[in-house]
Amino acid sequence: MVMRLLSSPAGVPPALVALLEHVGLPAILVAGRGSRIVAGNLEASRQSGYSREGLSRLGWEQLFPEISWEMLAELEGREIVTFLQRRDGSSRQISCEASRLGEKGDLWLVTFTLPAGRGEKVEVRESVLERVIRQSVEGLEDDDPDAMLERLLMEISRIVQSAWGALYLLESPAYRLRSRVGAAPELPLILPLQDSEQFKQPHRFGPTEVAATALHAVVRTAEAPYIIAAPLGQGQALEGFVVFGYVQQPPAGMLRRVAILARGLRQVMLCRLHSHRAREEELRARQVWGVTRVLLQHAYEGILIFDDELRLRGLSHAAEALLGYEQKEIIGAAFADLLVGEVALETAARHALALNQPQAIGAHLLRRDGAEFPVEVRLVPCVPDGDDRPQGLVVLLQDLSKEEQYRLQTQRLMWRAMLGDVLASFAHEVRDPLNSISTGLEWLAFSLAEDASEHQTVAALQQDVERLDHLVKHLLEYSRTRTLHLKPLDVGALVESLLRRWERRFKRYRIETTFYVARDVPPALGDRLSLEQIFVNLIDNAIKAVRDQPGERFVGIKVSRATSENGVGWVEVAVTDNGPGFTDEVARHIFEPFYTTRKDGFGLGLSITKQLVTAHRGNIEAFSYPGGGTVFRVRLRAVEKG
Repeated sequence: MVMRLLSSPAGVPPALVALLEHVGLPAILVAGRGSRIVAGNLEASRQSGYSREGLSRLGWEQLFPEISWEMLAELEGREIVTFLQRRDGSSRQISCEASRLGEKGDLWLVTFTLPAGRGEKVEVRESVLERVIRQSVEGLEDDDPDAMLERLLMEISRIVQSAWGALYLLESPAYRLRSRVGAAPELPLILPLQDSEQFKQPHRFGPTEVAATALHAVVRTAEAPYIIAAPLGQGQALEGFVVFGYVQQPPAGMLRRVAILARGLRQVMLCRLHSHRAREEELRARQVWGVTRVLLQHAYEGILIFDDELRLRGLSHAAEALLGYEQKEIIGAAFADLLVGEVALETAARHALALNQPQAIGAHLLRRDGAEFPVEVRLVPCVPDGDDRPQGLVVLLQDLSKEEQYRLQTQRLMWRAMLGDVLASFAHEVRDPLNSISTGLEWLAFSLAEDASEHQTVAALQQDVERLDHLVKHLLEYSRTRTLHLKPLDVGALVESLLRRWERRFKRYRIETTFYVARDVPPALGDRLSLEQIFVNLIDNAIKAVRDQPGERFVGIKVSRATSENGVGWVEVAVTDNGPGFTDEVARHIFEPFYTTRKDGFGLGLSITKQLVTAHRGNIEAFSYPGGGTVFRVRLRAVEKG
């Protein structure tokens, strides 16, 4: 975020730019090292044909091509006649003079006049203000405002050749004496507000005149009884006034000089005030930036900061991670090039800036690699204090990927629960008619003659009924709520007993088996019947994967101990086969209900297996390897001794 505090060139005290406007001659400020023009007043703009902003972009020799800057600097304080090159290409003869501002300053004041005598009328005015400007360069850098005022007052007193000087400033409800220099009498420390009427206009006062205020009464009897007073400000906005005392009647033109210097003094004071406020604003800005930097580094939300032209000026680490960019790659990039999605976010951003109202939008954005992700976008206009126009836009991105996953998972669970209820009701309703049909087919087969041709048809019908009955059993198994009776079990012994039951089936399909149990395997916490069903399903699945393939057929089971990263102990059972395996697409859906790759399958076996493993607070994974081979790995909570 950029806040424009004062309209002055970088490195140039704002007071100098302001005071240039009080110089009656065309005047410019030049940076000596590069002979670059950094500011100019309205008169310089009129004479050259350039705008003031245009002047600040010129080099010295673009404006004065007939004389080098080095030559003019060597002739400091001397008037030189040369030519001014105007913007329209024309040139005119002028006389110019350069003066260094401050003893160590790198800034120079250059004034120029037309040679037709026009400069004589403002010669005094220019020389006076020139010295004030020099003094203000050092004064503005002084942290003590009272010391600055005293130094300026002393300089002005010397310029106007007074015996003493005094400065009164408004400190409601009165005017207070803030500074005095020279052999000043015992002036009143406070003057009432009604005395301001006597100081609204520059005026002279002598010892023979009627004293209108306490101040006038004091100076009448002083050693320097003549005074010149001039206001700081105009009309009702009288901020104070300056008073200078003289032993003798001051020259006739001195009143005008004092009035001019009073205006210059007021401008310096205002610039000093602005400078002080600017430092405070800068301090606050640094504090705000410190907080902003912490937010950008540690915020969980993605934060992007755009200017009022929707160009990126900064972003948080979280935003870098979300979008896939590094900050150094995209600073200055356009809004529309960064936040790409199906919604026209740039239109919404401009709408937020135009109305100065935050906007919240749900969208899908694209990362750098083209991946899409759901996000909530908040567009917040950034309005500095005391302003009503947004200077930029803050974009907050909340990644909804996890929330979307949770939502879809919850939705799937709800549908599965509903489906389970429907399937349970369906299975119960179908089971009794199936039993009746099966009994009827058995009676029909018994009633037929042994050589009747209808036996084949009846047998086919009985197979279909058995298949439907098998499906109904799976549906009931999938949908029913189980009550587990958990206790420590020797998983190795349980699996070994199952393998003995399946020995004939392995031999029928000529499947080679291996079984290994590690020595240090602890008992697992489980329900015996449920664990038997888990491993029966996995063994049956392995047999079906290899039984029809030519060549070697292999099923292996390994029981071992495992420990997770957080120190939890597990009993791990790996069931391996050398079947054809499955693709990554199948792997993503393999445990979903009714998902199957076999023509004779129902897609419920592995789903029921996962349900049972999850009910044991365990987990199951499936891996397939290139060229064939599958591993199902089940982990159950171990029961540690002691």
